[in-house]
Amino acid sequence: MKKILLFSLLLLSAALRAQDDTRRQIDSLSAAIPAMPPEQRYDAYYDLRDLYNAMGDMNGASATLHRYIEDARREGNMEYLGKALLLMAYHYNNYNLTDSLRAAAGPTLDFFAEHGQWGRYYTLRKTYILSLLVGGQLDEGIAEARAMFEFAKARDNDLGKATALMCMGLYYQTLNDMVDAEKHHRESVAAFRKVEMGNGSDHLLAYKYLSSVLNAVGKHAEALEVCKECDAKMDYYRNLSGKNPIQEYNLACEYARAYLELGDKDKTRHYLERIRQSPVMAYPSARQDLMFMTWRMYELEGKYDLMLQVQDSLFDLALETGDVESATGTLREQGRSAYKAGNYKKSAEAYRRFWEMRDSLVTQENEARISELSTLYEVDKLEMQKRAQFNYLLLALGLCLLLAILLVSWILYSRNLARKNRTLIDRLGESEPPSDDGPGTPPLPSNERQNPLYAKLKALIGEKRPYTDPSLGRRELALMLGTNERYLLEVVRSHYGLSVGEYINGLRLNYARELLSAPAAGDTIEDVAIRAGFGSRNTLYRHFRNQYGMTPDEYRRQAPGS
Repeated sequence: MKKILLFSLLLLSAALRAQDDTRRQIDSLSAAIPAMPPEQRYDAYYDLRDLYNAMGDMNGASATLHRYIEDARREGNMEYLGKALLLMAYHYNNYNLTDSLRAAAGPTLDFFAEHGQWGRYYTLRKTYILSLLVGGQLDEGIAEARAMFEFAKARDNDLGKATALMCMGLYYQTLNDMVDAEKHHRESVAAFRKVEMGNGSDHLLAYKYLSSVLNAVGKHAEALEVCKECDAKMDYYRNLSGKNPIQEYNLACEYARAYLELGDKDKTRHYLERIRQSPVMAYPSARQDLMFMTWRMYELEGKYDLMLQVQDSLFDLALETGDVESATGTLREQGRSAYKAGNYKKSAEAYRRFWEMRDSLVTQENEARISELSTLYEVDKLEMQKRAQFNYLLLALGLCLLLAILLVSWILYSRNLARKNRTLIDRLGESEPPSDDGPGTPPLPSNERQNPLYAKLKALIGEKRPYTDPSLGRRELALMLGTNERYLLEVVRSHYGLSVGEYINGLRLNYARELLSAPAAGDTIEDVAIRAGFGSRNTLYRHFRNQYGMTPDEYRRQAPGS
């Protein structure tokens, strides 16, 4: 029990550290993007989107892509604008935002057609069709696929025809019509072989879908050959732009399925480990695939206890994602697996939950099986109770000790923190009151204050408080003052000894202190962050702690007049 608790705490700690590392990367990259040249900035937007996706932050990824699109449109870069629009469509599809994808598809397809970006045109149509199939709109999906095929056929476009055939194969695959699915996927792969290799990835998807159908119908050796052909073609894309995590994941899955059914345990383990290390594991569907194949692998090896643990995780994941069908199917299989392994208690519980979820009456046959399993369970119950009581006692003692340690630590920490914060508040109270001059502004000679740009800056800051806009940066401030960024930097540095960014953040921090010191305002910390121009609670916390050595909450609790 102690080992399990320790292992769980270590896993939690590792996950939190990884999340903190990712957040730091996001903050660092976000701060660096405005100063980057265009092409480097576009690549940085792509990386920033991936970091937000790794955090599961849908809104952060969406905001990043919107900035990407706005920058490319403002600079008139149609190539990068097309790439950004397609990434946004992928974003809508990955997060099941079907209405947003439907709304964006029409204008985006028109843009691709107008600028001759046919690869992206057909890729977006495919993405939209797949969203219809996944959403259960099968009739609309197959109609779109057939219309796409006719559209491409009229223009003699092999890429469009190959992509449409792939979508038709997926339609029949959804209907479990494996004969027609295999036929259309074979035609799709044959059509893609005629298409010149580009920087797209639908070629590889066609191989993936064909191999998945071949695995499903038991043609595992042929599926393995398709995987090998796909692997050879992927070398082109690896050399062109590096490894694509999704395509590498898809290929590893099909390899694992083929080798698993062919009984090659070593190769199966190799590809399962590649899947486990993939960044795609952030998506629930990918974790579900891995769990199912791991379950089958443990069954093949006769490791039934591990297999039952994987089935428990798969059931929890299915409930978490709302996939009731997969959850009930997992329970049914778990009942059979546990019975086969001799774990009668687990089998009885799995069948009981299965029938409850199915909301149907238990047949006499299943009632007899549950009764039999319950009887076998009762034989072991008395022996297990003694062991369980001892474990519970150890757990209770350990929790009491842990709570006592935490309580003492918290009391000591609170006292030290309150003493430190009180000292900091006193020091801040002794300094000059917050002003729009920025933090730590020294007095200036009268001739220095005659600088026209300085006077204009002072007037702008005092009258309009532009720093409350989270998007304000050196470039935007220079535009508002009618000057260039370099001259603005010289003036700010000569008067304040700060960069423009430090000066703006200093103004925001001063204003945030004013808001936090006003007890009647009733603003939350989130409100203060927005009003002061930081844009988010996390950004305010980071800058406030760096500047004053305490959090906004701590300052508010101990500020004079609060």
